[in-house]
Amino acid sequence: MSELEIVRNKASAFGSLDVVKGKAYYLKDLSFPGMLVGRLLYTAYPCAKILRIDVDIARSLPGVVAVLTHHDIPGENSYFYGGNSDQPLLAVDRVYYQGDALVAVAAENDEAANAALAAVIVEYQPLVGVFDPVAAMQPGSPRVWQHRDNIFDHTCVEDGNVENGFKEADIIIENTYHTQLVEQAFLEPEGALALTDLDGTLIVYASAQAPHRDRMQIARALALPESKVRVIVPRIGGAFGGKDEAHVQIHAALLAHATGRPVRLVRTREESILTHVKRHPVQIKYKTGVKQDGRITAVHVLAIGDTGPYVNAGQEVMGFLASMAAGPYRIANVRLESYTVFTNNPICGAMRGFGVPQVAYAYERQMDEIAHRLSLDPVKIRLLNGLETGDRLPTGVTLKEAGGMKAGLREAAELADWENRNSVERQPAPNLRRGWGVATSLFSIGLGKVWPDHAGAGLEMTLDGSVILRTGATDSGQGTHTVLAQIAAEALGVELSSVRVITPDTDKTLDAGSSVATRQIVVSGNAFLQAAKPIHKSLLLTAAEETGLPEEKLSLRRGFLYCDDEPLNLTVSDLAKKAWFKDRPLHGEGFYAMEYPKDVEHVQ
Repeated sequence: MSELEIVRNKASAFGSLDVVKGKAYYLKDLSFPGMLVGRLLYTAYPCAKILRIDVDIARSLPGVVAVLTHHDIPGENSYFYGGNSDQPLLAVDRVYYQGDALVAVAAENDEAANAALAAVIVEYQPLVGVFDPVAAMQPGSPRVWQHRDNIFDHTCVEDGNVENGFKEADIIIENTYHTQLVEQAFLEPEGALALTDLDGTLIVYASAQAPHRDRMQIARALALPESKVRVIVPRIGGAFGGKDEAHVQIHAALLAHATGRPVRLVRTREESILTHVKRHPVQIKYKTGVKQDGRITAVHVLAIGDTGPYVNAGQEVMGFLASMAAGPYRIANVRLESYTVFTNNPICGAMRGFGVPQVAYAYERQMDEIAHRLSLDPVKIRLLNGLETGDRLPTGVTLKEAGGMKAGLREAAELADWENRNSVERQPAPNLRRGWGVATSLFSIGLGKVWPDHAGAGLEMTLDGSVILRTGATDSGQGTHTVLAQIAAEALGVELSSVRVITPDTDKTLDAGSSVATRQIVVSGNAFLQAAKPIHKSLLLTAAEETGLPEEKLSLRRGFLYCDDEPLNLTVSDLAKKAWFKDRPLHGEGFYAMEYPKDVEHVQ
């Protein structure tokens, strides 16, 4: 086996046992002969004009193989996320935040790479930055972009008549809430390893959430057809949304393409915190109208999100925040507004919850204040206003099943002995405090109607009855690959141990979309159920012929054929062999697209 194949096998290893034992291979564990060290030079200022970049000295240093600026990018000098391409890979004439990269370096070792970065001469003209998103919205305020307004997007979701709803209220509660910038803090910093294969294909190993989208971006920047780019995802040491967008994959690919040698580029922890997307800090003005009995009559929300200087997922995050801003409550009259605002602060994008944690904090604080002002129980006020099956959300979506919210609240209150909480000692020890709190949240699964939301899946059964599963869905620790293997095993009637998972590799697996929005088990899971159908049909048709029993009475479970609940003397392996000799398919591909209401306008 060649060293290339050994590395590929390490990168695609499946199973949780190697993670538990510390034997799993992550990006930093992979290496190739002749591999170079990749590094990026980041800006010294969050807002400045670039007067000059001089890389001549850096290029002449011993051990330095390549030094790239924006002039050396063969294709598009930009990331491409959600249709937006405003963020450059390497800065051209200005820098807009602390994470802008100016120069990419490849060298023989860390010392040479660091020396090259230190030798790059950059002359700046520092500019006055925009750091307050509320001030940035005011007329005449300084602009982040010369020919672009600081307000990128305004979303407004309206339902009912909010003015009349407030007139019906006995009390009105208004508060302003602030949530802070949040770092994902995944254990493994962003990294990529790129090299050119013998056939000229550019291979990129990357800790990433969306390998097929990364392939598109890499090909775009290198002016290559996507068929000449291959992205493989090894183990991921945490992501939480922060690795949904491309990070250093494209830079590593540019350096490997320029040098003709493998290049590994891994951000330091400091670089990671400086550069990658964060959870949006949001200011939320929340106004609630309530009747004396606790029923909510109206809500008006005005949320301002600081997305940094580039759009990334900012528009989608703030739009989703607005659509979820009424929470899991039945409210007849709402106006839910959000603004996506440019600043020179750190770039923000996807993080677990996609805008919901920020607004949930606000509406749950409102619910607690309502309970306090009306002297009502915080649990009961939530039960009184909670959504039920058949209710309609402000976005126009009708809930097919919503009983879990109230049932969950009641069960939690019972388990916590909520009714007797005031009889429990609040300070049982000098350094110990006891308290009770209750909160709920509203969240949806999937990407919504704005983005394509589908997945492909591939299954193959071998003649011994084992199954090869191919998925483009990445697993950053949430157990996606295990669950998909369980779905396939159950669908085909084999033991879980019989399923081998081929992990994300754009040459071997179909596009499953990004592993975000709690979507992969629903979308990829359904795709694998589709993929299993032709194999399952081949096996049962063969079984019916072999046994003379009606097909509808037969089933496959745990590797054996059953008639009703009685096991028969035929295994799945036996049936696979017989089906193969009868020229019946033992492989299948599945495709599933999320269904969204056709008659509902998207909130943005």
